[in-house]
Amino acid sequence: IMKSQIAKYSTAAVVLVAVSLVLLNPFGVLNRDGVALADVKEKLEKIKSVVIRGPRTYTSLEDPNEFDVLDMTKCFSVRYGYAEKAYEDGELIYYWSANFPKKQVTIVIPYWQRYLRFPLTEDQFELLERLSITTSLSFFIESGFIEGCKSLGSDRIDGIEVEGFEIEELTFIKFIPKVLINVKSYSCRMWVDTEGLLPVEWEAEGVLGKCLFTGFEEMHVHETNRFEGYDTDLDEEIFNPSIPDGYMQLDFGALPVP
Repeated sequence: IMKSQIAKYSTAAVVLVAVSLVLLNPFGVLNRDGVALADVKEKLEKIKSVVIRGPRTYTSLEDPNEFDVLDMTKCFSVRYGYAEKAYEDGELIYYWSANFPKKQVTIVIPYWQRYLRFPLTEDQFELLERLSITTSLSFFIESGFIEGCKSLGSDRIDGIEVEGFEIEELTFIKFIPKVLINVKSYSCRMWVDTEGLLPVEWEAEGVLGKCLFTGFEEMHVHETNRFEGYDTDLDEEIFNPSIPDGYMQLDFGALPVP
């Protein structure tokens, strides 16, 4: 039951958030002692693509023994756009992309055998371009400038010397309706290679109240993302999900919102 709820409701939330994100435009620059985040931002501006992978774990606040894990894969490309896949026990739950060359968003939901595809207006496309590789990976830096950021000191990840930074609120979350994602508390940590000045790992966790993203249960959500490869040669087809035969177009009226 827990598994089907997360697959069902979090997918609906992702659909609605993905559609609404094109309306957001939250940005700023931050400097600290040690690793200068302004230098990290400058390095990111030169990156053309990256692949990020990691688990997202949902744990019930009422019963910690009830939990579910989605395995996330996220691809960013300055040329092609953004693509995100979520798997549960090896099964694809949803797949959505913003394709820059075609100026369109596609969302495929095998769980429901549904899809959604729509064109982007020029304003929406320009915003998504700005939210591509540099600014998507710079959300932490930009939000830290607005909300306040603290250093976590030095550590090592897979033999790489890193410096950590933490903030307790991402600015853009304020713009998402609470019926979709109801954030009670939230913190994010980014670990940066002290020599390469690029993010190595991103971690986020928090308590979410009853909302679509959690299947209308109160949950602790934790996600760890490892930056696996910068300037990876990504196939354009990653950003152009095919619509399987027999899939029907998504009806927003059928989304599981009470």
